[in-house]
Amino acid sequence: MARKCLVAWRFFATPRPAHPPLTIGDDDPEMKSAMVKAQDTIPEFRRLYAQHPDGALVKVPFVTSSGKTEYLAAEVLGIAADDVRIRLSTPPDTHQGEVERLQTFPLKKIVDWVIVMPGDKRAGGYTMRVMFKKAHEQWGELPPEISAEEKKYE
Repeated sequence: MARKCLVAWRFFATPRPAHPPLTIGDDDPEMKSAMVKAQDTIPEFRRLYAQHPDGALVKVPFVTSSGKTEYLAAEVLGIAADDVRIRLSTPPDTHQGEVERLQTFPLKKIVDWVIVMPGDKRAGGYTMRVMFKKAHEQWGELPPEISAEEKKYE
């Protein structure tokens, strides 16, 4: 009896996320369209980066040791003619071994970009906008911290 109580206590006492992970397929047309829009607006990214270099982020593809492509967030350190110098902000989930955080990526491989604007608003963030939309569809009401972040992209 004590074992059943312990198992039940662990089951119910284990913290769980308020929502399951967001599920967006690799072939999702809205996400693919958002990535195309991010690429199409690279000139705007360059222009805004020149004005607000301290608040620039990109999302880049990273092929892990398991062969899976993950999209990682990175801080922009500088933009050259065809490349962007970055510092990876998020680690890959399915990678074994060290990851060099400082990297250079071709601008043509960026899948999204964000510039933090005055008033804490966001320019770009096309894949983020799709993720917020999908989160509403899958979860309904967003948790307060995600809802607050969504408002920055309006």
